[in-house]
Amino acid sequence: MSQRADASQCGGVVVEFESDDIRDARKKAKKPRSIPGSALIYLKGPKFLIYVSGALSMWGDRMWHFAISVFLIELYGRNLLLTAVFGLVVAGSVLLLGALIGDWVDRNPRNKVAHASLFIQNISVTVCSIVLMLVFSYKQRIEQIWDGWLTVVCYTVVIVLADVANLASTALTIAIQRDWIVVITGYNRGHLAGMNATMRRIDQVTNILAPLAVGQVMTLASNVVGCGFILGWNLVRF
Repeated sequence: MSQRADASQCGGVVVEFESDDIRDARKKAKKPRSIPGSALIYLKGPKFLIYVSGALSMWGDRMWHFAISVFLIELYGRNLLLTAVFGLVVAGSVLLLGALIGDWVDRNPRNKVAHASLFIQNISVTVCSIVLMLVFSYKQRIEQIWDGWLTVVCYTVVIVLADVANLASTALTIAIQRDWIVVITGYNRGHLAGMNATMRRIDQVTNILAPLAVGQVMTLASNVVGCGFILGWNLVRF
């Protein structure tokens, strides 16, 4: 008997006989996929990887946005002046450079944009954390150099680097949430709405837990340890 179904005629009626190989193949095709296998496929799929990438990026951003505001308050003698200046610089830079960042994202491959944005963001946060650790550790000595102007330079460097990190985070968000998700969902509105809703939930959860985590580190240890914690997080993300 051949691999294909053989046919014989009996009383004017054609009767087909299936081979054992074809019968086994049909049984395997009808057999439902196991749950562990489906879960493994999902964990290796692009949707889950996008969720993990977005969660890690959002967690780092939320920790940094919360910590930098607290650090600036502590640096300026528990005064909100530096924090207000930082907020003004961030809002103004996004207003002035937001269109240029979006145009840069559109004109370049998304993988290149994502890698470049993540690299710039991590470098900026890392250097900024090191500067903050030095300022917190040797603040009195730094204030005596250049009649206190070195302190102003350190404040300026911290604010500029934090702003650069925020702009890089904006570019990364555009590349992931505004482009990759659309491609992964195949421009299906239902799937797109579902992935956007999931990313929004992840954003809300990280917005609550990330400041809480870094705040506990800063409260139980010190500002220097808090800077080191953020520094270590960014080194791991590299």
